[in-house]
Amino acid sequence: TTMRKKVESLYGIETKQQISMTASLYGRGDFLLCHDDLWEDRHVAFVIYLSEDICEEDGGALRFFQIDEESNPVVGNYRNQFYPAYNSMVFFEVTETSYHEVQEILRDKQRLSINGWFHKEGRKMASVNQNEKIFLRTKLFGFSRLQEDMTKSNVLSIVERKYLAKNTTKQLCKDLQNIRLVSLHGFLDSQFYNACAEELSNSKLEWHLEGPPNRRNYEVLRIEQDGNESIYIEGLRPLS
Repeated sequence: TTMRKKVESLYGIETKQQISMTASLYGRGDFLLCHDDLWEDRHVAFVIYLSEDICEEDGGALRFFQIDEESNPVVGNYRNQFYPAYNSMVFFEVTETSYHEVQEILRDKQRLSINGWFHKEGRKMASVNQNEKIFLRTKLFGFSRLQEDMTKSNVLSIVERKYLAKNTTKQLCKDLQNIRLVSLHGFLDSQFYNACAEELSNSKLEWHLEGPPNRRNYEVLRIEQDGNESIYIEGLRPLS
């Protein structure tokens, strides 16, 4: 109650008695991508840091993005960042531009925290703009000749043969029904996979970021073809 009253005083609002809380544990290599926390009646978010032996060089900072003129977060440009110092607490107001991320943990350390939200009466989640064109391109290939070549037999020819066997597909269906998860190791034919990996690792290829960090956060490769035709390949930059 004391903390809730303090938050109400700081932000000039009245909050519900309900306080939502979760716990998070990040280890080496863990991170959290850009998001705004905007959901239903959340109004003020907080994070309490509980790891005693983590320092600035270990990563794990809570980073808030600068916003451009269209209210989108700017890649790699932060207006504030807070390192997870032990026994410290961060508050921030949840708004349509409260974009933030958790930096990757860079060393063998753990980032333990309690996270939560104070809720406000009458506040509703902002509606999504239905007119926004979320997907800029719905076709993988930019010209019809390649589309005609992508027949069922051609597609199946690049799949590892064991995944085409009936007993394998039956078992995969059972696994999906029972545990809601399947892992397809070596799904693509090794020769096809190696050829693709070699092509995509070409240092002469140019990749361009498609969108801001909160959506379409991937890079696009454009390959010029004869006759001014082009292929758009959408996905993550291949690892070098």
